[in-house]
Amino acid sequence: MAVPSLLSANSSSTLAMSAPRARYRAARRRFRRAVAERRIERALVLEVLRRQHREIILTALRRMAEQAPFYLFTAFVFAYGTEVLHLKRDFVLMAVLAAAMISFVSILLFGHLSGRYGRKRVYMLGAALTGAYGFAYFTLLDSRVPALVRLAIVCSLVPHDIMYGRLGYGDGHTQKEGTTGGAVVRQ
Repeated sequence: MAVPSLLSANSSSTLAMSAPRARYRAARRRFRRAVAERRIERALVLEVLRRQHREIILTALRRMAEQAPFYLFTAFVFAYGTEVLHLKRDFVLMAVLAAAMISFVSILLFGHLSGRYGRKRVYMLGAALTGAYGFAYFTLLDSRVPALVRLAIVCSLVPHDIMYGRLGYGDGHTQKEGTTGGAVVRQ
């Protein structure tokens, strides 16, 4: 009796292993055919820059609203905190690490909310809050009160995450399929 169950388990695992191999072989055949027909570009990056420069520039400008505050809140704060405010580097580091832990959860939350209420609506709310928080952020930092500085740094990524969380909902996905996986990978 043990032999048939062992054979069936072995045959099902063989079947499961053969599907990825078949896809790999099919992709390899398509690639060889493209090489034989000379449809492969030698300098792909240069070709993309030449043909799609407008899309690249627009994408970079669009992402600037998300990326610039992130680097201010996570990298610039080290130089500003240690050199201008004369805070200890470990103090700033611990606050940024706490912000990153909160960010991991808030990205998921705002990704869910963007799927529920609309990506554009949530993104625009995040953009407005990020812009407004910039003023409060530097006011709290410049107070040099350790509790207020820690609060400013720890809360800094939340407005950014409101914009960033919507990236998990890719175009063409239903809400069930696009549950913030992309946002987590990007983070």
